[in-house]
Amino acid sequence: VMLMLASLVPFGTISASAVESISGDGTPGNPYLIGTPEGLKKFREIVNGGQYGAYAKLISDIEINPGIECGTSGYLGDKEPEENKNYIIKYFEGVFDGQGHTISGLYNNKYTQEAGLFYHPTGAVIKNLNIDRSYIKSFLYGGMISVATDTTVINCHSNAYYDSRGEEIEIGGMAGRAYNSKFISCTNTGQITSYHYHRCEQRFGGIVGLAENSTFVDCKNTGKLDANEYNMGLSFFGGIVGDANNCSISYCSNDALLAPLGKVMYDTEGVGGIVGSLKGESSVIGCINNGIIYEDSGGKTAGGIIGSCPYDSYKESKIRDCLNTGTVYIGDVSLNTFIGNMYYANISIDNCFTRGCFVHYLTADVYSKLKISNSYYEDREVRYTTSYGDYKTELNNTIKFTDEMRTSGEIAY
Repeated sequence: VMLMLASLVPFGTISASAVESISGDGTPGNPYLIGTPEGLKKFREIVNGGQYGAYAKLISDIEINPGIECGTSGYLGDKEPEENKNYIIKYFEGVFDGQGHTISGLYNNKYTQEAGLFYHPTGAVIKNLNIDRSYIKSFLYGGMISVATDTTVINCHSNAYYDSRGEEIEIGGMAGRAYNSKFISCTNTGQITSYHYHRCEQRFGGIVGLAENSTFVDCKNTGKLDANEYNMGLSFFGGIVGDANNCSISYCSNDALLAPLGKVMYDTEGVGGIVGSLKGESSVIGCINNGIIYEDSGGKTAGGIIGSCPYDSYKESKIRDCLNTGTVYIGDVSLNTFIGNMYYANISIDNCFTRGCFVHYLTADVYSKLKISNSYYEDREVRYTTSYGDYKTELNNTIKFTDEMRTSGEIAY
């Protein structure tokens, strides 16, 4: 009779109650195997209890709040979801391999700095993990990871709603803030929204909000980044990184609408298809923006590739093989700029294409330098200039393209 009953159970189907919540010992050869919400809670307890360098793998998708749908303002329906505070892994130094599985239903409806699945991984590897159907509020850091240090994130994907309110905020689909970290083949399709009515500093990126000494390769954003029209802060919006200092960003793309309300912030520091604000000895190589960008603060800091390049005359940032096909609005005017504002900076642009001008507003002194080589533009190299002394500009083989060039196939855009 027992054999007959067993034959009625579908192959591969095992009830959650019949399975241990977690197995393994967390070593490289015997990693923790996690396949249920209970197992994820247990792993959190293990790591937060002191086994920071644990190895773990997901063995199935995990749905934390089954049947609960999330929208831009929280969960939809009458049932209050379980908060994700029971799942947050605080200080992680090991390897977490999602093996292509998805964790869905993460939910945080309280403004807290510990909002993502991982709070502060250091020297960790997080890979092959998907976050879906989730809603996360934060007043400080937000993303799948709150703050990443010396951490590598590979082939991870986020489709969550991020809602931020605070005096100093960093939000990204992958991480709010990143130091000396790498993000490889990561994507964001979730929406990131700022709600704030006071002066504050905010850095929002499709992948990372604020990044220093970090690397981004083959990352893509299709998630909308926006702000309410009463936001009066100093803010940075970037399709990939909101604010990048000494970073390398290669072969990344943005197809999303950035700051779509039109009335974004009174003191916007940078809205860029790839990077909101680019600083230090950074490089942006082989990146494409197809998204529509709005900036309405009057600061002229919106660009298809870079929003602004602030003061840093002694360090050169390089932009190469990049393409902007997206429309860039400053106020109600479509200008399609490549870089919105270059302010006492040292920038070189090579083999790039823009449907407008390369720099919308250039403020320069004797230490500033702008070099544009082997590049095509539709409008002009620089639209407006304010100079204090003789700044250096080099234009080598910069070409204003025509319709004839497009129809002849000389250029493809």
